[in-house]
Amino acid sequence: GGAVTFLGFYLEQGYSLLASSSSLVLPRRIEVVGESIEAGYGCEGADSSCGYSPDTQSAYNAWGSVLGRSLNADVSMAVWSVR
Repeated sequence: GGAVTFLGFYLEQGYSLLASSSSLVLPRRIEVVGESIEAGYGCEGADSSCGYSPDTQSAYNAWGSVLGRSLNADVSMAVWSVR
């Protein structure tokens, strides 16, 4: 775990951001808001009593991400595991 702070980014002189391409945008969008289960708490653990650890959590394998892949959708997650 730990805290992450995004402080921005720097582009070297002569470089610029590219405009978004519609070919990169998936046809559907899903927003997942929640806590432990939406964040994938324990889905990498051996069983339901595994306890919290970054090693037992996987947002990629959480239900919202799995649903997004099955529906060909972009998934945005605002989730937090509560211990």
